Amino acid sequence: MLSNTAAVIVTYNRLEMLKHCIGKLRAQTLPVNDIIVVNNGSTDGTKEWLATQTQLIVFNQPNSGSAGGFYTGIKAAAEAYNYKWLWLMDDDGYPAEDCLENLIAATVKKPEVDVWGCIVLDNDNPDSLAFDCAAITTSNNKIHLSIEYVDNWAPFFNGILLAVNTVKKVGYPDPRLFIWGDEMEYFQRINNIGAIIKSTTKAVFYHPKDRLYDKVFKGEYVYDGPTNWKAYCFFRNRAYLGRKYHNSTRTKVLLKQFDYLYRKLSLIDFIKAVGLITRAHIDGLRYNLNKKLPY
Repeated sequence: MLSNTAAVIVTYNRLEMLKHCIGKLRAQTLPVNDIIVVNNGSTDGTKEWLATQTQLIVFNQPNSGSAGGFYTGIKAAAEAYNYKWLWLMDDDGYPAEDCLENLIAATVKKPEVDVWGCIVLDNDNPDSLAFDCAAITTSNNKIHLSIEYVDNWAPFFNGILLAVNTVKKVGYPDPRLFIWGDEMEYFQRINNIGAIIKSTTKAVFYHPKDRLYDKVFKGEYVYDGPTNWKAYCFFRNRAYLGRKYHNSTRTKVLLKQFDYLYRKLSLIDFIKAVGLITRAHIDGLRYNLNKKLPY
């Protein structure tokens, strides 16, 4: 069985994680055809290390975030090479050694599927999921794997297998989104063209637990990260997605977010956070995605 697959990794200043991820790719029980690395202007020796490696396809570019990195990697792989599948991941995740073998086996069993996802486990606590999935979670938050396939769910850019034919239909990730929301926008676009999306619990991928947006406040998930330019991206992109794909301004959710931050921050920090988040939200609703980011 051949994979006819290129792995695409986006990296920025996480050299040791990148080395670990590439090592896991090279150790797959079903070999990947090529490994494409998009280096987003790393300053930690990543570029120099990549120059010493063989059997890698490397693109070095200025930092353009997850969105710009996957834009470059997916575009290059889809246009310049003859792959059937693209295996997409950030540098802080890594696959189990039989992950690709199980993904390709799923494509053989169900050739109609356009996107295959993995079960993504918390690499610090492999008994729990890195990204929530209600279909394979019990009432006491334990994982149950009696379900082999999960319909219309896949943790994008975390070990997903994406058909090149689907890329040719939908295009590439939107580089203007930079980070935190670009993967959801790409999922939505792919879903909107009627692509079939599934995950298989037989394919295992590891990633740090998503702790940015796992705080529940008054029955709603709220943002619990830094109130800086990254938060700007998060709230701008969320407003953009809500308006474009769901005809929603998400105002009630935003007010609950302010309530949460008021209880958490000092008054001065709260005022600054409200100003930043409000600007981001308005920019998203106006489809203004061209703000220069101070990263």
